[in-house]
Amino acid sequence: MTMVVVRGSGCNISVLGEPWLPELLNPQVVSDHPRLVGTRVCNLMKPRERSWDEDLTHDMFVERDWRLIKNIPLQSIFQLWFNYEPNMLMAGISTVVRVGQSFFDWCVVVFYKASTDLMCIIAATCWAIWGAKNDLVWKGNEVKEDNIVVFANRYLEQWRSAQSSEVESSWPFLRAEDVPKHWTVPCGNTIKVNVDATLFNNIESYGLGMVTCDASGLLIQGRTKLLSGMVELIVAEAIGVREVLSWIKDSGWSNVHVEIDCLSVVQAIQGSLSMISLFGLVI
Repeated sequence: MTMVVVRGSGCNISVLGEPWLPELLNPQVVSDHPRLVGTRVCNLMKPRERSWDEDLTHDMFVERDWRLIKNIPLQSIFQLWFNYEPNMLMAGISTVVRVGQSFFDWCVVVFYKASTDLMCIIAATCWAIWGAKNDLVWKGNEVKEDNIVVFANRYLEQWRSAQSSEVESSWPFLRAEDVPKHWTVPCGNTIKVNVDATLFNNIESYGLGMVTCDASGLLIQGRTKLLSGMVELIVAEAIGVREVLSWIKDSGWSNVHVEIDCLSVVQAIQGSLSMISLFGLVI
């Protein structure tokens, strides 16, 4: 998602054809008065004043446009934010922030009109942006915008699945007592293999980590693997399970319990749904 900020006198913004009105659904002017052709936003203001020429705007614009324009407060610096890619977040979040608005003001406007599903996507995306900022500041890891959006939607999907009562009824093996909150040693004469995945977006790679422990909780073996390519985290998690199975086979182990913290991968493995995607291919 590309956010653009325009600052100045308004003389570089065309009245027609640019998204400068504070309207989520359609931020462009719909009026077609001939005098608007070639007109700049600054031409709608009173000379040497930071106020709209209401008589002029009322004559040249339809009621809808005139109402939106007169409600834009003008400060010492004309400032406007708008989104060049309004459909970036799957369902689409067209974001236009009124001059002088804070991020909180933007949230109020968007959440007032958005559906419940869209509000969830917005909240998850804002959280993912915050996490990406922390990665950049504290770890020096730069995350691409599209990966932030993918991560946010995937995380939201997994969270919804984890909270859904339908999941519990549809998957009897996923009972609360079967999923301990803390790591436990394997039972009896078995060994446990834990696997996890992580993304390294700055080097366009992803990593897998695997550890094997016995019934006493002692480490038997550990293994890491760095793979090249940009994939979604859920795909990396699924590849991790495949790598674990190959590792178990090559090591000749038996009575092995594999543990992973990705609910979607577990559901996909246990299910029979055919998925036409890279994730489905890995599963």
